[in-house]
Amino acid sequence: MAVAAAEAAGLRSKLLATEVKSALCICPPQALWPSIQGVRERMDKSYLRWMPHINVAYPFVGAGRAEEAASVLRSAFRSAGIAEFSVALDSAGYFQHSKKSSTLWLAPRVVDGGEPDVLDRLQRAVQGAIPACSHLRERGGDGQFRPHLSLAQLGAPRQATAALAELLRAGAGPEAAAALRPIADGVLPRRAPLSRGGASAGEAAAAAYPEADAVGAAGAGTVAVGATGAGAVAVGAAAGRAVSSEALASSGLTFTVRCLYIIRREGFDDPFRVVGRVALGAGPADEDCLPLGFVYAPPEPPPGSRCLRKGGNGAAILRARAKL
Repeated sequence: MAVAAAEAAGLRSKLLATEVKSALCICPPQALWPSIQGVRERMDKSYLRWMPHINVAYPFVGAGRAEEAASVLRSAFRSAGIAEFSVALDSAGYFQHSKKSSTLWLAPRVVDGGEPDVLDRLQRAVQGAIPACSHLRERGGDGQFRPHLSLAQLGAPRQATAALAELLRAGAGPEAAAALRPIADGVLPRRAPLSRGGASAGEAAAAAYPEADAVGAAGAGTVAVGATGAGAVAVGAAAGRAVSSEALASSGLTFTVRCLYIIRREGFDDPFRVVGRVALGAGPADEDCLPLGFVYAPPEPPPGSRCLRKGGNGAAILRARAKL
């Protein structure tokens, strides 16, 4: 026991430095990517660099440390009693970074009888095993872990709220991509909930959805819009809150988290690749999992996509890809 503890301590001592070229994350199975990538290819500045993912630790350990990190984490997960679990990407929200910058995202919810707090316990186990991996909790200023899958970068709150409302109405998939495209270009739909002039979120939603049967509070941070017939919509009253909808729930974005991925890019103009996997539970991490060595190489995005504009990194990545 003492020898094993000493070996574990020795491994942890080698994992003190982290870097932005590496991350530890959850990735949905590739079979689910089309419903996610339809939005990302046009609206996510990192579409060509990052595969669809939910970060558990970022930055992560440096080059050459993936195997050691995986060994430490496997032990930590066993000690914490964390095995594979299932999640559904059936709610959405946005982060407001500034008056002119926001990020639209999908949020995972543990389903199929899994422990509701397993994602938080998972991240705490990672941070306990590798203390340098504390950035995600420190960034919010309140010590909370907010797992999310980024879909799009947008502008002011009005644009972010409009995009959120359309995503909740349309669900994931081609219809969502079509509905969000004009919003990404700055053209807001007539129905877009407005939140200016001091109006409350409920008043803004009522003005935006005049045909609704009822508009009222639906839990902390949300406003429910009970539309006539199918298609009820909930609109976020505050940034950072996840809101669910029937359309998103029926999009089929449910999967089992069988492993965590250690991904890395060699240069800032390179896409990420899988350099390590950490299985959850005793079984192999092969079913539905990306293989070791997998290099993310998505189809080229349409002209005018967010990743090809100023502030995106797509043009440089495409130039680097062309040289291969």
